[in-house]
Amino acid sequence: MDGGHIKKDLIKAIELYKKAAFLGSTNSMLMLGELYRDGQGKNNIEALAWVKLGVKHSNVNSDYDRIQEELAIIKKLESSMSTDEIKKSKELADEYESQIKLWQP
Repeated sequence: MDGGHIKKDLIKAIELYKKAAFLGSTNSMLMLGELYRDGQGKNNIEALAWVKLGVKHSNVNSDYDRIQEELAIIKKLESSMSTDEIKKSKELADEYESQIKLWQP
């Protein structure tokens, strides 16, 4: 099955990933960064905010390789953005951070 019969709905995907991200899913945070970076309606400010949050909340021991990839993406994003855009992204990440409910064992 190639998934060709499934309708792609970027808006719905973002909505669902955001719900999961606000519940503490670091994978969802990183996927949001990817969707905003590469998807239709590209938005580097949102992308940078989500990638940074995903890296911040990832488990360094189990996600080391992915974190290294994401850190390279952060560097690439920031090099293509103005200082004002990077500042806006940080403000957005801070706003999102206050809404994230991290699971505590």
